[in-house]
Amino acid sequence: MFGIGIVLYVSIETNAHLDHILFGNMLGVEPDELLTSGIIALVVGSALVLKWKDLVLHSFDPAQAQASGLPVNLLHYGVLAALSLTIVATLSAAGLILAIGLLIAPGAIAFLLVRTFAAMLWVSVLVCMAAMLAGTYASFFLDSAPAPTIILILTAGFIIAFIRRQVVTRQKFDAARGGGEAGRVTFGSLPAAWKSRHPGRPIKNVPAGPPLRLQFGTLYRLLKPGICRRDLRQEILFKRYRLAKSRVECSLSLWKQFVLTLVAVAVAAGLWVRYYPGAGTLLAQWGVDWLPISVANVSPQDAGRPGGGRGGPQATVVTTPVVDITINDRLSAIGTSTALQSVAVTPFTSGRMTEVLVKSGATVKAGDIIARLDADAEQIAVERASNALKDAEARLQRMQALRKTNTATTVQVTDAELAVDNARLQLREAELALSRRSVETPIGGIVGILPITAGNYVSPQTVIATIDDRSEILVDFWVPERYASSIKVGSPLTASSVARPGETFEGVISAVDNRVDSDSRTLQVRARFANDADKLRAGMSFQVSMTFPGDHYPGVDPLAVQWGSDGAFVWAVREGRGVRVPVNIIQRNTDSVLVDAELTPEDEVVTEGIHLVRHGADVAVAGRKQAPASDEPLKTSSTGSGS
Repeated sequence: MFGIGIVLYVSIETNAHLDHILFGNMLGVEPDELLTSGIIALVVGSALVLKWKDLVLHSFDPAQAQASGLPVNLLHYGVLAALSLTIVATLSAAGLILAIGLLIAPGAIAFLLVRTFAAMLWVSVLVCMAAMLAGTYASFFLDSAPAPTIILILTAGFIIAFIRRQVVTRQKFDAARGGGEAGRVTFGSLPAAWKSRHPGRPIKNVPAGPPLRLQFGTLYRLLKPGICRRDLRQEILFKRYRLAKSRVECSLSLWKQFVLTLVAVAVAAGLWVRYYPGAGTLLAQWGVDWLPISVANVSPQDAGRPGGGRGGPQATVVTTPVVDITINDRLSAIGTSTALQSVAVTPFTSGRMTEVLVKSGATVKAGDIIARLDADAEQIAVERASNALKDAEARLQRMQALRKTNTATTVQVTDAELAVDNARLQLREAELALSRRSVETPIGGIVGILPITAGNYVSPQTVIATIDDRSEILVDFWVPERYASSIKVGSPLTASSVARPGETFEGVISAVDNRVDSDSRTLQVRARFANDADKLRAGMSFQVSMTFPGDHYPGVDPLAVQWGSDGAFVWAVREGRGVRVPVNIIQRNTDSVLVDAELTPEDEVVTEGIHLVRHGADVAVAGRKQAPASDEPLKTSSTGSGS
């Protein structure tokens, strides 16, 4: 299943990055990773030394360990914790595949080679060290990653040990069958107790073999009272016979195992030839150029370049050019329009409307009368105030004449003048009340639909008409706070109406709010658009667009971004050599990742065969992918509608 998963991962294009998890980075281990692995090894090794006897008893006979009073659950979970720490210690350098292989393969090989537990421990350590040294050295000449190469060497060692074990077992079994009467045990030599326990069992050959490893419970059952030494010997011989017979019946014959091994090797070789980018070049170097299947060859211009990695072949990779991408250079927002001026006309006083002088859709100017209320009482008040003013003026003239003859005093003249002034004020007040019985428009514009007709009683809260000045249209919209420093009053912008697709209107920023909304983290902006042809109306929805200088960043293929202990990085190809370039991810898009790094559009980054690249080593480019699109913005900012 591991092999099928890796083949699918290599053959199917995806944005997932698993190379550093599957294969590790054995040749690029950092000092802090070595320190972490050393600390984990010290802790796990110390725990094993201190609890060695308890762990051995728990592993081989949990029942006896529990009967002896050992903390079985603590030992069980302690072993699991030590196993987990061991995997963590090897994961960064060896990868998941090699970590699992190192846990299984050395022990399995030692189990097939030796028979004692102590010998298995030493043999497994020696096998692991030999496989790692041989795999790391061979990976330079095979142009492959060290981790898979070590796994292949361990696999080959397991196959050899398994074949040897089968051959030795078959030889011992054949020798036991041809041993004559020395290896024959009959029921006639068994005691009566044996016959009573196994009635009617036919006479069989009991092959010789190594001593059985019997658990404590088995020995206790056989040595309990009533069982003599002869019974014990016959019981052990019978168990040995059944064990040998089950091994022969359950195991495949030697030639079948050999055929299955060849089939597995052939399938692995076919997958390597089909999916490995440098397979064609290596086969050509080995003189194997007659295969009828399609292989991944290196391009001719790169095939003749000198190899890297201690005289071995070059790391064959697929690259993608770096592109310069601009972001935050375009703003797109939805806004709602309003008229330049809009007024809901209401009367100053209450009364019955006697006349409406305009119709819906009419164009009016500031000061035009659009309606009148009943004004009989106000007209009477104006005439009364006018008469009072005339009487006060006549009285003032008489007082002034009498003052010339010293008949009237100065105080009387002053009182007459004051009476005239008060009469004039009363007349002005009456005239004002009369004028307010006529409803005038405060602005010029277009009259909307009239909600009321003549004859209705109105109050100061009753809207008689709405008037909009739509010589210009204002559009309010909201922008993200990161654009607050880029938007200035007078900046140009364009807008398109949803109601009039295909038409674009030019405008300018007329106002910018002085604060950012704390709930939505957006800034209100108002734009002004000319409406000479009177095509636009208040309340329409507009798609507003603005352009800015923007920010420029290198864009790389998502498959090129890898992760290490110090963060993200990419492998760049410069002068035919791999260079590890640290990157800081700015923005992720569908087909590109924007990074802050020392990359230029002339650079190329590795997207396939990443696990083969080493810093400063030569690489051969097997192919080049198409660069991410850079002529259009990858992402624009969109905001909700405003009002």
